[in-house]
Order: sequence, then structure tokens, then C-alpha cells
Amino acid sequence: MIQTDRWSEYWNNEGFSGEVFVNKAGEGHPQLASYWKVQLSGIRSASIIIDLACGAGSVLADLGEDHAHSLFGADISIDALHLLRERLPPVHVVSCSVSQLPFRESTFDVVVSQFGLEYGGSEAFVEAGKLVSNGGRIAILCHFAGGSIDTVNKSKLAGAEYIVDTDFISKSIELAEAAFDRHDNSIQKAQALFLPVEQQVSAMLKQHPEGIHNHLYYGFKQLFQRRNHYDVADITTWLDSMRIDVEKSILKLKQMCTAANSEDQIKQICRQFTQLGLKEVGYSPFVIADTDLPVAWSITARRR
Repeated sequence: MIQTDRWSEYWNNEGFSGEVFVNKAGEGHPQLASYWKVQLSGIRSASIIIDLACGAGSVLADLGEDHAHSLFGADISIDALHLLRERLPPVHVVSCSVSQLPFRESTFDVVVSQFGLEYGGSEAFVEAGKLVSNGGRIAILCHFAGGSIDTVNKSKLAGAEYIVDTDFISKSIELAEAAFDRHDNSIQKAQALFLPVEQQVSAMLKQHPEGIHNHLYYGFKQLFQRRNHYDVADITTWLDSMRIDVEKSILKLKQMCTAANSEDQIKQICRQFTQLGLKEVGYSPFVIADTDLPVAWSITARRR
């Protein structure tokens, strides 16, 4: 599956709310909104603003409706842009890769990006920096290697990969089929293969409790315990669909972990901004109240 399809699937399923980072209530995080309120304060009236890798427009939504700005959103996912247009109809949307932007240099008064530009690699940051007009500014939040989001993603990835390595799904299918056949020898053989793997996965969940592997393990456990209420095909079909979902989750998590930036990488991005003629280039960890580790890197700069 190509990258565009993976992101379109995300926005059609997990990202339909328009928010990529939420609080414990599943709502847009107020500290992110506060961050963007600060970054977007003091900009001149009727500014031209672009959100790169905009998704469904959570940053642009923080501007509210009482403004005269011209808003643009660029994202590789057409599905995300469709959600953005439903949410904020006045926004001009462009489907493109953030590493190959179809805009002229010095076009925008304000360039922003939240958890997206890093997926385009270092060239995406260079392309973003070129867009800043004279007197304009740029503000970016990007994934922090070793931060709170990255730590959770790595744990989820480890759990999903462990499920694949132990062949848990195949062993579960064999057990379900044997249980419905009701032959003692088949059941005993399937149990002998399944139980050691089940114990390994159960122990792994104590170390990596979040992720699709958790849903798979407890979902199958419940289905098997209540198997008298189902046909064998109900259980095996669900397990086969979970196999596909696990593979997709691994691909997405690997991409997210790869996109997370170390401090050395952020310093290099800042040097590139300086080479582009941007001033007041700075970076810092972005921390929120309910996490022990930074959530993101904040990078800001201006063009005088």
C-alpha cells in the first residue's frame, strides 16, 4: 500500500474528527490550541496563511471565523482535504507532497505545520522555509524522537511485531477451527500449539499494553469464550481481517517512528532555515501538562 493510501485510510477512520492529537476526553488538545493562538497572534490583517500537511485543518480551525485571512491547506491525502473543506469551506486546498510544493517562493505571510511536515523528510522543511514572504513567519510542531508520542508509538510497534513473530493469529485460527470440529485429538494438538504463544503474548502485554495487539488478544479471547454464539467463520474471518489491520498498523507506526526527529536533526533544519535567509530561528521542546516527556519540537523563524 502506498503512502497516500495509508493516510487516506487514516483520515477515513481514525482521523475523521479532524484532530491528530487529543486530550484524554478525545477532544482537540487545549494546549495545542494555546500554542497556535500565540504563534498566530500579531499577524497583520488579511494575511495569506498556509498549513502544510494540514490534515483536516486543526491548526486553521484555531483561527476561528472572525478574520479576513486567506487560508490554504496542502496535504497528500485527498480524503483529509475533503474533511477540511467540510469543516472550513473557505480554505483553498491543494493535494501535494510536502517535499514537492507547487507554490512560488515568498508566497505566504504565515506558514504552519503540525505533526506532518516531518513525513516529507528534511527537504520538506526547506520547501516550507522558501514559502515565507518578507515580514512573514513560520511555526512548526513536529514529532520528537524519544518524546511521549514516539515512546507510545514504539511500544505499539513492538507489540504488533511480536504478534506477527509469534504467529498468534494463525495459532488462534487453528484453535478455533479445532474447537468447532469437536475432535479431542485436534483440540489437544491445537491447544498445545496455542497455549505457549498465548502465554508469551499475555506477558508481552504487560510491557506493551496499548495498541492493536491488545485489541486482537482480548477480542479473540472474548470470541473464543463465547464461541457457542458464533459460527467458526465469524471468528476466523475476524482474525483474518485483524491480520491485515496488524500489517497496516505496523507500516504506519514504522513511518511515524522514522519521522520523529532527534535534536541533531532539528539543529540541522534550523541551520537550513538560516541559510534560506530566515531570522530569529529557534527551536524548543513542546511540553504539555499531562505528559512526562515532550510531545513535539517547536521550530519558529521569521523573514524580515
